[in-house]
Amino acid sequence: MALHQTDGSVPHIVAPLAHGGFHPSLAIIRDGRRLLGRGVMSSDFMNAAGPLYAWPDGQTPALTEPLTAQPLTTRKCIGPVLSPERYYDLWFHLGTRSGRTTRAYVDGLDPALGMACLHDPDRGTAWIQHTGDSHFVGDPAVADELAAHVQAWADLQQPTIPDHHAVLEHTDADQPVFRPIEWHVNTDHCRKAPASCATGRSAPTIRHLRPTPTGLTAGR
Repeated sequence: MALHQTDGSVPHIVAPLAHGGFHPSLAIIRDGRRLLGRGVMSSDFMNAAGPLYAWPDGQTPALTEPLTAQPLTTRKCIGPVLSPERYYDLWFHLGTRSGRTTRAYVDGLDPALGMACLHDPDRGTAWIQHTGDSHFVGDPAVADELAAHVQAWADLQQPTIPDHHAVLEHTDADQPVFRPIEWHVNTDHCRKAPASCATGRSAPTIRHLRPTPTGLTAGR
């Protein structure tokens, strides 16, 4: 999204975000010298090109081909049964927690039940689906990591896409491109949750180990 403001200001805008293998939208405002983003909703757009679709080191790129056929192992009910809308809430959350979050397909997987996964090309891939079941190929540790993230989302009372906030970082001095870092869950959402957030403290900041690339650009 190009912003051409003669006075240097940035309005409240909504732009698509390359995030975890899909393209949700992000609302962006200026807060002093910072740009802040808040999730809005699931959406989808064609992939950007050039610096708008660059992948930082350690970030799993979007997969364009099915994985090599191999047997799937299933773990039943590692998470709640979800409607399509709530599934995207979980998917978005996974993208804030792991740079390996993406969308993938392998023979034997029912794509209608969801393709959100953690994918490590050197170790394996683990999926979570609408049914709450998980399927994986390769190293079971990848499935263990996915299960931990799903449980963490459930413990936070299943925050929605708009409950997630981030700071936008300028990634290239020569290109007006930004990416979200320092993801956190809205503390107001946590205060509404009776059990899992009953510590009385603010919700913990959820930080990326490998920030997600965005499709955002800003002019002067």
